[in-house]
Amino acid sequence: MKAHTKFFSTLSLAVVMTVLLYQVALAATYQLTGQVTDQSGTAIVGATVAVINPATSATVASATTDSTGNYALSVDAGTYDIKVTPPASSGFAESITPGQVISSDTSLDFVLVPAGSITITGRVLDGEGNGLTNQRLQITPSGGNSIGVSTNISGTYTFSVAPGDYRLAVYPNNAIPPSVSALSLP
Repeated sequence: MKAHTKFFSTLSLAVVMTVLLYQVALAATYQLTGQVTDQSGTAIVGATVAVINPATSATVASATTDSTGNYALSVDAGTYDIKVTPPASSGFAESITPGQVISSDTSLDFVLVPAGSITITGRVLDGEGNGLTNQRLQITPSGGNSIGVSTNISGTYTFSVAPGDYRLAVYPNNAIPPSVSALSLP
């Protein structure tokens, strides 16, 4: 009887371990793609796009932009900080998008601005003061190309732009029409 019990205990443990290892092997991996440009839409070649674990500050994946400013990399599902570092002599500032949730294939474009730019950070909140995730915002300079970002899991957004006059539009849940405001940055 003891051998019979020992056999089933060992078999049960083996089944549990197999299921756990199988689930680890099935961790979801997604494609993160996009383009890195300047404010006039010109591709930035040779920029490094790094996916960083915010808890450890470790880079979990990175890629370099090609001749059209495009990048592509694979990353496990999770919440990451995405950092774009331009080529050393480009004159552009690096860009960081904190708290980016990757739960499906994701396209994330970056518009780099000259070093010495202004950073605009804010939150999109609901009526009770809770941050709203995945709200689309666009900032457009007078006579220039729009720069778009989405809010992270806490409703936070960040833009880095050169001084000038801008229109800021918020597309709640990607709906149209947007809420639009004008602002002037020193």
